[in-house]
Amino acid sequence: MAILKLASIEEVNAIIDQNFNNYQLNTEELSLSACRARILAEDIQSLVNVPDYRRSMVDGYAFNSRDIENYNPENVIVLEIVGRSEMGRLTDLEIGRGQVVYVPTGGMVPNGADRVIMQELVERHGDCIRIKIPTSDFDNIIPVGGDIQKNSIVLKTGKRIRTQEIGAMAAVGRKTAFVYQQPRISILCTGDELVSLDEELEPGRIRDMNTITLKMIAEEMGYHVVRSVLVSDDYMAIKGALKLSISDSDLVVVSGGSSVGEKDLTAEVFEDVERDSILLHGIRVKPGKPTIIAKIQEKPVFGLPGHPVAALNIFRIFVSRTLNRMQKQQDPASRIIRAVCAESFKTDSNRDTFQMVKLIQHHGTPRFEKVAGESGMITLLTKADGYILVPSSRNRVQKGEVHEIVVID
Repeated sequence: MAILKLASIEEVNAIIDQNFNNYQLNTEELSLSACRARILAEDIQSLVNVPDYRRSMVDGYAFNSRDIENYNPENVIVLEIVGRSEMGRLTDLEIGRGQVVYVPTGGMVPNGADRVIMQELVERHGDCIRIKIPTSDFDNIIPVGGDIQKNSIVLKTGKRIRTQEIGAMAAVGRKTAFVYQQPRISILCTGDELVSLDEELEPGRIRDMNTITLKMIAEEMGYHVVRSVLVSDDYMAIKGALKLSISDSDLVVVSGGSSVGEKDLTAEVFEDVERDSILLHGIRVKPGKPTIIAKIQEKPVFGLPGHPVAALNIFRIFVSRTLNRMQKQQDPASRIIRAVCAESFKTDSNRDTFQMVKLIQHHGTPRFEKVAGESGMITLLTKADGYILVPSSRNRVQKGEVHEIVVID
C-alpha cells in the first residue's frame, strides 16, 4: 500500500495561498438591495462630502463661542433666539453676536455659529436663553465631510458587504455595486456502498450524507452549488463527472476515494485529467488525513475523505480558505469561546487533531468535554458544539486546562 506524504496545516495553507490567490472570478453589477453578503469587486469612492453641510449632533441652540468668552459661574449669559433651522432644509439664517438659532439633531448649523449647546443645558425664557454650562469649540457639530470626505475610498475591493456597508454606499449616492460572482462549486460523492435518500436501504449499504451536508455548508457560506451528486466507484464515471464539473465550476470537491486503497481512484483520475496536477496528497490532521488538493485548468480541485465528519472538517477549514482567497478575502474571524477541560483525554500523537467537544452547563467559566467517536460517525457533529485544535506535539488534554473552542453553528 502506498504511504501518504503528510503536509502540516501551515504547509497546506501556504500551498492554497500560493496557488489560488490570483484566481479570476467574474464580476457582476447588482443593486444595493441584492448585495448583502457578497464580496466587493471594486473600490467604492465617494464623489460627495458626507455630510455636505455642517450638521448638528443634538437638539439644541447654535451660537458663536465669542459670546461666552468671559463666562464664569457668577455671570448670566443671555442670548436672543432669532429663528430655527428646519430638519431636511437648507437655512440662510446667519447668527450675529448675542444671537442663537434652534437646531434639531441632523439639522443644518447656520453661518456664524461654531457651537451647538444641548437644550437640556440652557434655560429658555420667551425669546431668550440663559446658558448654564458652556461647551468647547465645535461641540456637537459634524463638519462638512466629517463622516466621509469627497474623493475618499469608502470601501475597498474584497470587502464582504454587510448591512452597514450597504448603508455607507447609500450615503454616498451609490445605487449599484460591482461584486464578485458567487464561486460555483460542484460536489461529487463517490462510493458504491452509498444509497441516496430516495432509494431503499439494502443490507451492507449506508445512506449518503455528504451530498446534502457539503451542499448545505457551501450554500451557508454564500457559494453557488452547480451540482451535488452521487457518482459510482467507476473510473470513467468519476473522470466524466470531474471533466464536466471543471468545465462549469470554479472549484470541484470529490468526496470519497482519496485514500490509497484498492478502490480509491480519486488521485489517479486527477492525474489522468491533468498530469502533475496534484499539489498535495495527505494532511497531518485528524480527521482528514487522506485529503488531496489539485490544480486542474488553474482551478482548485479537492479530494476529500468519504467519512462525513472528516469531509465537513476539511471543507470548513481548507476548502473555505481556498474560496476566500479566490475572492481576495481573508478568513473571517471564527466565533471562539475559552473554556476549561472537564476531564482529561488523549488524542493522536502523530497528527494535529481537530477534536470535537461539547460545552457543559456550568456556573462561572464555561467547561467542555470530548465528544467520543470515529470520523465516520455523524453523531460526532450532532453532539458537538465546536472543536479545539490539539497539536501533534502533545497527545493529551489535561483536566483544568483552558482551550479556545471554535464554535460550530
